[in-house]
Amino acid sequence: MSTVPSSNAAPFTYNDLVNIFGASACASLSREFQCVGISTDTRTLEPGNLFVALQGQRFDGHTHVQEALQKGAAGAIIENHAWTGIMDSSAPLILVPSTLQALGMLGNTHRRRFSLPVIAVAGSAGKTTTKDIAAWVLSARHVVLKTEENFNNRIGVPLTLLQLTSEHTAAVIEIGTNAVGEIGTLAHIVAPTHGIITTIGKEHLENLLSEDGVEEEETALLRYLEQHGGTALINMNDERLQRYCNPGWIQYGLVEQSPTFDVSAYYTVHHTYSLLHIVYRDSNTMSCTARLPHVGIIGMRNALAAAAIGFALGLDSETICQRLESFQPKTSPEGYGRMVIEHCTFSGNRSITLINDCYNANPTSMHAALDTLRDYHAVRKLALLGDMLELGSSSAYEHDTLLELLNSAEWLYVGILTGEEMQAAYTRHMKYCTSTSKLLYASSILEAVQMLSACLHTGDVLLVKGSRALRLERAIALLRTPAGVT
Repeated sequence: MSTVPSSNAAPFTYNDLVNIFGASACASLSREFQCVGISTDTRTLEPGNLFVALQGQRFDGHTHVQEALQKGAAGAIIENHAWTGIMDSSAPLILVPSTLQALGMLGNTHRRRFSLPVIAVAGSAGKTTTKDIAAWVLSARHVVLKTEENFNNRIGVPLTLLQLTSEHTAAVIEIGTNAVGEIGTLAHIVAPTHGIITTIGKEHLENLLSEDGVEEEETALLRYLEQHGGTALINMNDERLQRYCNPGWIQYGLVEQSPTFDVSAYYTVHHTYSLLHIVYRDSNTMSCTARLPHVGIIGMRNALAAAAIGFALGLDSETICQRLESFQPKTSPEGYGRMVIEHCTFSGNRSITLINDCYNANPTSMHAALDTLRDYHAVRKLALLGDMLELGSSSAYEHDTLLELLNSAEWLYVGILTGEEMQAAYTRHMKYCTSTSKLLYASSILEAVQMLSACLHTGDVLLVKGSRALRLERAIALLRTPAGVT
């Protein structure tokens, strides 16, 4: 079943459901039918919920319909083909072609009950961090609903929207994709008033095939905004996004000299922090400087994107900078982070700076993370890097390109690689490498930790990054053990 938090109290009556799905789909419901809350998981279902029987590769909610009804569900939405498999045919059931589509329709219907700014955040890298910072900035003036974790797909998005209440005055919703058409579908579910694409890069090439395919997919958000009178915030530092500048849309970007865009920023990097000076529409009275507890251009861009969202919703510059400075990214309960900077002590009382970016990896986000590592003022910079998955036929090329970059990076002390794709690239690399390589391959997390334990010194900076399937946060946990790893 879905592990996305589904606690909500969105109400639906018989008339609501008929308007959404049609009278024939709701034929088994009484005209007095009503439910409070939508559930996709019998483990968290509450009495009075409407249960939606989702299907996935490893689960089928239809096998839990009877359990849901026994637990007090007001009714269930099932797919047409499952009708004969439900033991109690007199139960209050709604028959639909697709329960996944039905969930989206419920989320969209509930979202449209509220007149409030809704910001959709998409992009190839940095969207979860941008979403979190933007929600933090807006929460200075608004009661904000935001996507939890990265629940940005066709299950997580509608379940998030179903949590909207009359207390909320803004929402920041992350939307993601790994296949053609998903951004367009999610945009129609979210019905955003504002939208931002953090960047266009190499992501999910297994299905999107190329950066052109990624651009076509991600910019479906902009097409929705254009068609429905919404406002887009355009990252002018992204060459592909520069082409999408409609009148009335907001341009933002990092600049080197005079302010150029609606929201411009200069930045300077210091030893362990950066100063981001933001100027709004060439106005000195609408400028501010925020001290950010990290270095690296990707952090600046995420913060600037959040600042642009704050300006779009009417926040003043002083408030925006105060919120940027007080934002604290956190690791998940499982231990993975998204560019979370930690100053920590590892085994042997070695104090280092850790860049925990274990959540996921694609070529765009990998290069951005390495740029951040490069920009740190430290004598020695190390990286533990895992596979970049879902790249399809581009995988070998992208991994080979990454290894060439790493080996030629004068600033990198050592790079430790792990995962099957990295192993294949490392084998090719060592076959043709004509000079001493600074790269090592570890066949397991334990071996990677042993290599790091042998070479980490106080004052080092360590980046840990890889696709979610590798769970590289396990390496961080092992490094933290008091006795170390031998």
